[in-house]
Amino acid sequence: MVFWFHCLAVCDQVLIGHRIVLGVIVFEECLGSVAGPVWRALQGALRPVRWRYGWQALLLTGCSIMSQAQAQKPAAASAVPAVSILKDGGFDGATRQLADCTRVSGSLPMSWGDNSCWHPLARVSYEAVVAPARSGKALQVTLSEGVFQLVQHVTMPVDSHLRAGIWVRAQSPMMVKVSVRQGGAPYLEYGARTLRVGDEWTWLDVSAFSHGLWEQSSRQAVFMVSSATPGILWVDDASLIGKVQPLSLPKGEVPATFFGTHIMHARNVKGGLVDSQAGAVRIWDSSESQWFQVQKSRPQGGKRTYQWSTLDDRVLQAERQGTDLLMVLGGYAPAWASLSEDADIEGLSDCYRCDETPRRLGDWQNWVSDLVGRYNGRAIRSWEIWNEPNFPPRHPWCPSTDACRSGLGSGYRGTPEQLLELQNEAIRLIRQIDATAQVVTAGISYHHRNYLDYFLRIGGGKKADAIGYHIYQEGPPELLMPHVLALRGLMQDHGLANKPLWSTESAISEIALDLDPAVVAARQKGLQAPTRTELGPAYLARFFVVGWASGLGRIYQYAWDDQHGWPSSPTYFNRRNNATTGVNASGEAFRQARRWLTGQTLIRMETGQTGGMWRAVLKDSKGRESQIVWHPAKPVDMGIGVPPPAGATQVCRIDGVCQPIPASGLKADFRPMWIGP
Repeated sequence: MVFWFHCLAVCDQVLIGHRIVLGVIVFEECLGSVAGPVWRALQGALRPVRWRYGWQALLLTGCSIMSQAQAQKPAAASAVPAVSILKDGGFDGATRQLADCTRVSGSLPMSWGDNSCWHPLARVSYEAVVAPARSGKALQVTLSEGVFQLVQHVTMPVDSHLRAGIWVRAQSPMMVKVSVRQGGAPYLEYGARTLRVGDEWTWLDVSAFSHGLWEQSSRQAVFMVSSATPGILWVDDASLIGKVQPLSLPKGEVPATFFGTHIMHARNVKGGLVDSQAGAVRIWDSSESQWFQVQKSRPQGGKRTYQWSTLDDRVLQAERQGTDLLMVLGGYAPAWASLSEDADIEGLSDCYRCDETPRRLGDWQNWVSDLVGRYNGRAIRSWEIWNEPNFPPRHPWCPSTDACRSGLGSGYRGTPEQLLELQNEAIRLIRQIDATAQVVTAGISYHHRNYLDYFLRIGGGKKADAIGYHIYQEGPPELLMPHVLALRGLMQDHGLANKPLWSTESAISEIALDLDPAVVAARQKGLQAPTRTELGPAYLARFFVVGWASGLGRIYQYAWDDQHGWPSSPTYFNRRNNATTGVNASGEAFRQARRWLTGQTLIRMETGQTGGMWRAVLKDSKGRESQIVWHPAKPVDMGIGVPPPAGATQVCRIDGVCQPIPASGLKADFRPMWIGP
């Protein structure tokens, strides 16, 4: 069943009337991979259809048979024990009338609740019905407008892989989401999947993970089914099944390229490469180096004109420092080459810098070929297809109009199918020029995990070397672990478990002091609480340690010379001339984390389950062990004693100060420290 997701992806494209991008060859491979009675049925049904009526009829018939097979798939197909954490997952128990909100009506089983009333337009009703239940009763949800959120509160088991699932069926097509979400702020989704549901019972499921949720409060979660598509939906036989699963640690040494950054302004390139000591730099938001700046005018008479000088200098400086470059091919498309040229694209008023899909495939082909050919064999060893795409508002898989008009996307409003065509064409051209180059899928905003799921569903990860994603952390960095594991769970669902996952854009963009455990602990004791300025460097260093342990292959911090003033911003920045004027505490924490981790192998990771202590145990090429230790809930005045490991002689802190281990011993607090030989 290796190709099952690809088969369904082709079916989706046929049934929703969009251009088929995977092609009939892949579909035939899909059919050949479907074993047993499904394949035998397909053989008999499709052979006469193909030859008499052509490929379109073949695909439609095959999709129909496969849809039936998928609808009949037993709930046990997730290959996990049939013991659910949920109560009354079949919606067969006693009910109660809903009276808490005038816009939410009807009745729900006692174990279930509604969380829709926060939405000002929500109008939803619930009713337990016998028909068309799969067994016993089903719950009918009628959404008139706004959103609905059907919920059950649960406690997630420690260090577990969970599978959340529910059977769903809609009277007319609806976008439906199943998720396991943090019960309180910042409401992190531990696992989520959105699916376009029609008038067939369909199993909707997704993985969630509780690794790294060391505080009991963070394991208080919500199983949720939701939609923003008006219509009638039936749900039945929900389950949440958990299995204790040790954290799978990455193999091999931490490479220097794990520590990436961005250098936006040309005047800071040389100094930024030296000061950051980053092993990798992503060329994005980079002055005079993006497509619209390098190729400013339309080709005349078949002649293409480029202004390479600034990009040439970036590459030269990177080579002098031995820094690996990742170049974003798309985004900031020149107006003359994009669909926005004729102002006929959907959502143009929402266009963010108008970096739309290229209007002519030939312009894209020429740009990719000329760019990759110019820097073949040089510092640009990796190519990223685009930056932060999102669904166009009218795409059938858009979860809601508001979500698809989010300003967090790059402004790319082509369809995912068009993006896949651009990606596959770029991969073909890059491989012809440089067979060793790495190609990364478009870096998708952390608000649009459903886009990543869909893009992988239609084959977006099949030919790429790595999967791109953007993670901006706002809560404690330890919450990064279940987030990354959930992303890797999506990749595994699409047969991509062995491919690297790169966060090609990351930052600590905000720190909610009320949610930081060290701040909360200090306030409860009447002690001095850590400030944002103090937490920023600690968060950044912890982010890199947790990111590697969770399975990220690279992290590109945004950005070495950014003007946002975020807690993780690493330099002092002069807004008048866009120059950096020195490395601050977050920048030093970045450099220290790089020194501590690069060349080391992570052999054990403690994630707070014993007294709240986090500990990364490392081993170098000579077999010597060291540790990175911190306690997220301990302010400076409440540090907890840490016995030095055998062979350790010194301790280094994120401010770069190293000293012999004092006779009085060591105390761990929210600031990570390195202890080693």
